[in-house]
Amino acid sequence: MSKDRLVVATLGTYDIALEMGKKVICQRNCETCNGWQALRCTMCKGSGRVHYQVKNYTLKSGEKETAECVADAIADNRAELVHLPSAINLHTPLPSKDCLTCDGTGVMSCPECKKQITSQNLCR
Repeated sequence: MSKDRLVVATLGTYDIALEMGKKVICQRNCETCNGWQALRCTMCKGSGRVHYQVKNYTLKSGEKETAECVADAIADNRAELVHLPSAINLHTPLPSKDCLTCDGTGVMSCPECKKQITSQNLCR
């Protein structure tokens, strides 16, 4: 009995190793990221920060249109923000916050490798 278990465990280990090797080799063939599985964020160009403009906001009753009231509306999610990609440079100082695409890291996962992993169509 112990030899049978050993054979099954060995075959299972080989199967797992071959499947993992297949995933690693196929991801190295990715033309988008060259196997790094990550890219510089296209929204913030790797800075981790993205500029935004306030498109629309709702003030509380009795509030006037001041910078503090608009800032409170942004903090309370009563404002609609438009995120501007780093490629757009308006040469005006705009507020910025952490990039939503990369969570402020400046690096996003490769969309091609992500498709391959989720669809399980590796090397087939």
